Amino acid sequence: MPGLFWAFIAATVALMAIPGPNVALITTQSALYGRRAGLAVVGGVTLGQAVQIMLVGLGFAALLQVWSGVFHALRLAGAAYLVFMGIMALLAAFGREAKVNLAPPPGLGHFFRTGMGVALANPKTMLFHAAFFPQFIDPQRPVLPQYIVLGTVFLILAFTLDGLWALGVGALRGVLRHPRIQKLLHGLSGGIYIVAGGLLALRRAP
Repeated sequence: MPGLFWAFIAATVALMAIPGPNVALITTQSALYGRRAGLAVVGGVTLGQAVQIMLVGLGFAALLQVWSGVFHALRLAGAAYLVFMGIMALLAAFGREAKVNLAPPPGLGHFFRTGMGVALANPKTMLFHAAFFPQFIDPQRPVLPQYIVLGTVFLILAFTLDGLWALGVGALRGVLRHPRIQKLLHGLSGGIYIVAGGLLALRRAP
């Protein structure tokens, strides 16, 4: 088990070192609204991942593989949510300058819900967890305690590494507060949402 545990940590860190949609969301929101907003997104993303890991433990991922209708419904709902968020961000990017610059920033709850929604929007991630975690579980030992430990460690690492992105980019917000850069960041954020939603909508059930 110790060997598998350290291999799990190394594999998790290696995977998280490659920026993906979650990191893109965290960095753009941190650049636009600061470190607190970025950390709120990180908290939401982490909770969304926790829900997915719990559902994997309950066997929901197996249901997705067997019952393709559930997968398609979740996939399309997630894609629609991402595209909606993208449209809202693009409206902010291409709206009137005064509206973009003077509108009060959303509350931290908004960022938390956005992070959680994006994390839950992709059922493929749940299937990834279902394939990833068993590689580091010793079948000769009780499975549930190992799964709980690995899931907890995964979430701690995810929150820590994603939080570093939020803190690092948030620290640069003073440099990024020029109106044109803010509009660019809104546009980038909207583009990320829409591309992620489009890719999710085009994916097929495994």
